[in-house]
Amino acid sequence: MHIDGAQLIPKSLINSGEGLAKLPQDRTAVLYCKTGVRSAEALAAVKKAGFSDAVHLQGGIVAWAKQMQPDMVMY
Repeated sequence: MHIDGAQLIPKSLINSGEGLAKLPQDRTAVLYCKTGVRSAEALAAVKKAGFSDAVHLQGGIVAWAKQMQPDMVMY
């Protein structure tokens, strides 16, 4: 699943610092992945780099779908 307006930034690029320039400077960055594990790890790196206004979708898209669209087919 892809959220409209979202931008794919691989966790490896976040960890290396290369992907940090792609994060928004004028609004909250919301990180997400399928289950929330990788986005939580990426959030730690983003916060360490000084992005205090960043969050992640806890539980990932799976948790979001269960709550918001329970009939959504997951793969």
